[in-house]
Amino acid sequence: MNVKKEKNYFNVFWISQSISMFGSQITVVGLPLTAIYYLNADSSQMGIFQALATLPFFLFSLFAGVWIDRSRKKYLLILCIGLILSLGSIGGIVGAKSLEKQVLDVRLLDQH
Repeated sequence: MNVKKEKNYFNVFWISQSISMFGSQITVVGLPLTAIYYLNADSSQMGIFQALATLPFFLFSLFAGVWIDRSRKKYLLILCIGLILSLGSIGGIVGAKSLEKQVLDVRLLDQH
């Protein structure tokens, strides 16, 4: 493989990782702010929220790491891609239904 192709692969990887990290940081900052502003969470509730948000990492990371190391990587990669696609499509359907309901509610409110 020549150097130019390798540099292009790195650039694509770097840009995709940057976009992914940007989205992750929006979630890290936005979710607690949503809890504070819209749900009026106080400091003890925010502490419980953050503790519960990190709990799955402590409970599952060691076991998942061992399971992944011992399994076939190609099968696991295909399984994860299928899971991501199915969850993404379910999220899109639910989001579209929610948006449809909101538009219908606005139309009903405009009629009265």
